[in-house]
Amino acid sequence: MLWFLAAAAGGVLVVAFAATRSHGIETPSYAVVKQDGAVELRDYPALTLAEVTAAGGRRRAIQRGFRVLAGYLFGRNARRERIAMTAPVLQARADGGSWVVRFIMPEALSRGALPAPTHGEVRLTSRPAMRAAAIRFSGVASEPQLSAQRERLMAWLSAHGWRAEGTWEYAFYDDPMTPGFMRRNEVLVPVTRQSG
Repeated sequence: MLWFLAAAAGGVLVVAFAATRSHGIETPSYAVVKQDGAVELRDYPALTLAEVTAAGGRRRAIQRGFRVLAGYLFGRNARRERIAMTAPVLQARADGGSWVVRFIMPEALSRGALPAPTHGEVRLTSRPAMRAAAIRFSGVASEPQLSAQRERLMAWLSAHGWRAEGTWEYAFYDDPMTPGFMRRNEVLVPVTRQSG
């Protein structure tokens, strides 16, 4: 009985710790145009991104991309400045089996205000304002789960007169220490209205 109480208390502490870790981290502002269960249509403002292309499988690529981008945020840049961490981490397929991993830069920093990267693989880019569809889910995002959520979102778009127009992305809001049931994951894609 004592071990059960200790395990339960430890679980509560892990959950409390994970909940406080993500508190206060900036996320991009967007306006929800329509919500239907786990699916949202959102209007995003223009965003500034730091990105890197990483080869290999999805998990390996995001780990490598995250390390390189975190280095940029933590001072591996021309001014040795620290930049605030934001969420989510974005990941999208690239050509040749690679993946692009992206961090959204803090809203207060324009592209021109950011220090130049010193790591040759880090690129600073701008993304124009867009309307996107997103489907939100929890858990540890496995390949089958990501694929199933993308299929659900594609079916929703087709049923509601929208068309995917751009790159599909995965968005991960929480660190690996966060218990799966507390994690926020999304599949999202820019959209336009179907014509006719």
